[in-house]
Amino acid sequence: MPLSLSTITNPIQRRDNQYLKILIQAQQSRERAIHLLPHLIIWNLHPSKETQALTDAIFGLHESPGFLRSLFVLLRYYRRAFVKVAQPVNLQQFIKDNEEQGIAQQAHKLRSLLEQKLSSEIYDVTGPRIRPHADFKQAILTDRKISEIITSECGQDDNAVEAMTKKAHDILDEIAAEPKIQWPLTANWILNLFWRSQ
Repeated sequence: MPLSLSTITNPIQRRDNQYLKILIQAQQSRERAIHLLPHLIIWNLHPSKETQALTDAIFGLHESPGFLRSLFVLLRYYRRAFVKVAQPVNLQQFIKDNEEQGIAQQAHKLRSLLEQKLSSEIYDVTGPRIRPHADFKQAILTDRKISEIITSECGQDDNAVEAMTKKAHDILDEIAAEPKIQWPLTANWILNLFWRSQ
């Protein structure tokens, strides 16, 4: 679920909360709680890069690969791959905790929660890294106070909520700092070569 990326080899992927909206609507129509179990397969123990390269646009990210990268990773790392399972999400309780919000906002917040859980599982394995720029923006957009302001401005109009959320996202793109760690990673690689040669 996290880190969805459209690629040349997998162009149909897109960031869409439609399935989460359907799940929320299904939960609202039944008494028994639906539990979501976030899980993922980890192939590589190294932390992922902060910025996307051209190969990522063509073949997909390591966490969300396109077809060709999936095939390559499967053949190369299949013996070292393992599954990480995050804490389940009680959808019924989640809806109760966010009942003042519309379905569009609930789906957006649910997606963020699931992505956060999966990201935590990845970080537990690959180690800490500078918080991704996208996660920083996501944390702001899903903040309770920000959600309350958007709700007060748009009411229960889902289209207006999505439009204002997109506008806030664009504003954050302009003002939020995006940390770069490529230089430290390059320096680390050079130093490792130096120490190995001693």
